Amino acid sequence: MFIDISKWNSTFDWSKAQAQGVEGAYLKASGCGVGGNYVDYKFKENSVSCPLKYKGTYHYFDYRGTSGADQCKFFLDTTGDFGNLRGVLDIEDNSANGWPKLSANYGVAMREALAFVYQYKLETGHLPTMYLNVGLAKQKQLTISGYQYIFRNFLDCPLWVARYNDMKDPLIYSATERAAWSDYALWQYTSQGDGRLFGNAVGNDWIDLNRVKNLQALLKPGAVVVEPPIVIIPLTVEQRLDRIEKHLGIA
Repeated sequence: MFIDISKWNSTFDWSKAQAQGVEGAYLKASGCGVGGNYVDYKFKENSVSCPLKYKGTYHYFDYRGTSGADQCKFFLDTTGDFGNLRGVLDIEDNSANGWPKLSANYGVAMREALAFVYQYKLETGHLPTMYLNVGLAKQKQLTISGYQYIFRNFLDCPLWVARYNDMKDPLIYSATERAAWSDYALWQYTSQGDGRLFGNAVGNDWIDLNRVKNLQALLKPGAVVVEPPIVIIPLTVEQRLDRIEKHLGIA
C-alpha cells in the first residue's frame, strides 16, 4: 500500500503508517498557483522524516498557461534527487478554487504538460508518472482526425489513476471502453482513508490510499531498493544453555 501526503496531513506519524502495512509514499513537493510556484510547507519536514522503503514526490500542475518547463525546473530544484520513485505530474481540475475549467483549456494544458514532461526527461533521463482521475485519463477531444484521447502523447509515462470505488480495474467501464492508457501502475482508490489510523495529526481525518499494480514502472530506472538490515541480537550464555537444555529435553 502507498499513501500520498502534503500539508493537509499536518505533522505525520510514520510509525502508524508502517503499522498499517504502508510501504511507500508520495510527498507533495511543489505546485503552481495564483502567486506562482510554491513549495509545500511540510515537504522539508516530510522528506527528512519519511522512513519508508519507497518514496517519491509530486507537483500540482497549473494548467492555465503557466510555463510547464518552468514548473518542472522549480519542482526538480525543490526535490533534488530525493527518493527512488519517479516524480509525478499531478493534473486536476481546480475550478472549485476559481480557476477556469480544465475542459476549457485542454489545448494550453496539454502543451504545457508536455513541456513539463520533456523538461523532466531532459534533466533526469526518464519520464515522470502522470496522476489523473479516470475521467481525464479517458477524455477525448475532436481533432481533424476525429475524436482522440487528449493524453495520447503521454502514454509512455506510467499512470497513477484516481477512482474512488472498489472496482477490480478502474480503467474498465465496460468490456469495450478503456482509457488512453491500457493499464495503470498505481490506483488511488479512496480519498477518505482513516487519517488518524494511518498517521495524520489530530483534526485531519482523511488520507489518500493507493494500491500498487506495477511497482517497477513507478521506480526510477536503475533504482535499487535496499532492504533494512536484519538485526540479530546475540544470546547470553544463560540463554544458550537454556536452549540446549530444552533441545535435549532436560529443562
